[in-house]
Amino acid sequence: VVGELRAGLDPGTVVVDLSTSLPSVTNGLAAKLTPLSVELLGAPISGGKRGAQAASLSVMVGGDAATYAACEPLFAAFAPDRFHVGERPGDGHAVKLLNNFLSYNALLASSEALILGEAAGLDRAQLLAVFSASTGRNSATEEKLPEQVLTGAYDTGYPLSSTEKDVRLLTEFADQLDTPVLLGAVTRLLVGYARSIEGDNADMTAVYDFLGRAMRRPRAD
Repeated sequence: VVGELRAGLDPGTVVVDLSTSLPSVTNGLAAKLTPLSVELLGAPISGGKRGAQAASLSVMVGGDAATYAACEPLFAAFAPDRFHVGERPGDGHAVKLLNNFLSYNALLASSEALILGEAAGLDRAQLLAVFSASTGRNSATEEKLPEQVLTGAYDTGYPLSSTEKDVRLLTEFADQLDTPVLLGAVTRLLVGYARSIEGDNADMTAVYDFLGRAMRRPRAD
């Protein structure tokens, strides 16, 4: 996309990349735009479909601080939580990959806890209420599992194919830094296996059903 845009960008233009990407790719794009006197901000978002609909996303921005300040009113239109995380355009994407890593691990661990609790004869809804009021709380216990799995909706708007892509980017990022993430490798394996069983277009929360079958539990209805 940036390659197609380059010929029409005037000096002083700011390109804002809200995708999820490798920091090295973002920094490489910025380097290609610098000779044109065009700035690039890496500004990935978090909050999912619900956050987008409610204009309550968070945005983590990497790039020149003055450029960020000039663009902040635009970010404010959809992201009440805004963070300038570094002077390199790729810094925003680095933070996004780390955030996604935490989010996906929370979903996997919370799903296993819920499945195990149900096997012990405990009520799933009450378990999630306890977890969310206690130190085990996370986005999966507060939102994904009660709103998607327990209701049968499975509609966060984010498919397993994209989830696996994000985890793959995280492990590639770690490899580039020569700092392998041990849990990250397991997460990538589990998400990839879930995608192969549930399908590319299955919602990310379908990982609960994958884990349920792996733990010899029936599919959630």
